Amino acid sequence: MFNWLRSKFRTWLREEYESGGAYTEFSVEDNFPVEVIVLDDELYDLDKFAPKLAGDAGIDLKLSKSISILPFQEVMVGSGLKIHLNSFDLSGKVAGIVIPRSSARKYGVMLGNTVGLIDMEYQGEWMISVRNVSNVQVNIPRGTEICQLVVVPVLTVIPKTVSKFSRSTDRGEGGFGSTDSK
Repeated sequence: MFNWLRSKFRTWLREEYESGGAYTEFSVEDNFPVEVIVLDDELYDLDKFAPKLAGDAGIDLKLSKSISILPFQEVMVGSGLKIHLNSFDLSGKVAGIVIPRSSARKYGVMLGNTVGLIDMEYQGEWMISVRNVSNVQVNIPRGTEICQLVVVPVLTVIPKTVSKFSRSTDRGEGGFGSTDSK
């Protein structure tokens, strides 16, 4: 399904590019254009707002202020950005997934909700929930890259009520730990 969405997006972007539309500065193959409002110019350089290495999936998000978190407490802090994922009214759906950077563990913290989901139409500041999972107070400086944004395709689920599933699987109704016993 991802390949289908990617293909559809590339076709749309290629048509925009070839027609001399507004998106001619973007590579048809590699980029996903979004509008970004930087709330703090000292925090972000949009020329560098991209994955750090060519093969990286995520774009680092920063804390907009220094935080101090007591043991086992949680705080919400802004990222200093507003990102509109559906800036160009794409026909396909996408979402932003905010996941922790591996370096967050060195502070003894994790994301409060483990994974954040940002809908494509959201236009407010992207907020970061940080939870101290250590037994000591944690101080994290402003500008720390604590999590990252990954944009993913979204499929709309259309429920169809049935009395029996149309095909069976090896797992069947086996739940937690069921494959460990085989």
